Amino acid sequence: ANSVMAQDRLVDWTFSAEKITEGEYNLTFTAAIENGWYVYSQFLDDGGPVPTSFTFDKMEGLELIDEITEKGENKKENFDELFEMDLIKYGDLVTFTKK
Repeated sequence: ANSVMAQDRLVDWTFSAEKITEGEYNLTFTAAIENGWYVYSQFLDDGGPVPTSFTFDKMEGLELIDEITEKGENKKENFDELFEMDLIKYGDLVTFTKK
């Protein structure tokens, strides 16, 4: 007999593009995180958990500028005993923005 296991989606991602000026846009990636779970920051030291990362395909006529910023109201910065290092992680809702 075959069996199938399904896992609930712990993080739902959405995307939007907002025009800033003629030819400039902010790309916003929003993670809605299930209660009790977290998404790690992009800015973690080596040797710890896998940080959140983004990869963009190169497209002619488009240039990515500035670093990706991250913002969340439920930001936790503390020492993690499992990884033996300081970690930054977000719960509930976090946005990542790239120009």
